[in-house]
Amino acid sequence: MEILHRRYYADNPDRLAGLEQARLENEVARRLYKLRQKAGLSQRELAAWLALRLRSSAVWKTPIMRAIPLAMLNRIAAVLHNKVS
Repeated sequence: MEILHRRYYADNPDRLAGLEQARLENEVARRLYKLRQKAGLSQRELAAWLALRLRSSAVWKTPIMRAIPLAMLNRIAAVLHNKVS
């Protein structure tokens, strides 16, 4: 890992920023997945609660996801009886 980091990231601030963004998105996706599982909701059920198309919510299941606006995160958290922190 060190070799890859030195070779591809060490001297490239744009790549470092992208890596940090990917790590953050991964963490959010994992937390949402765990909360959804804990609430006993399928993706389809969560999508129905949020009145969204299933295709839109399917991205939350995977670590690679699009940015989700804070308002949407708050709606998801409310459905999962949690809050964004």
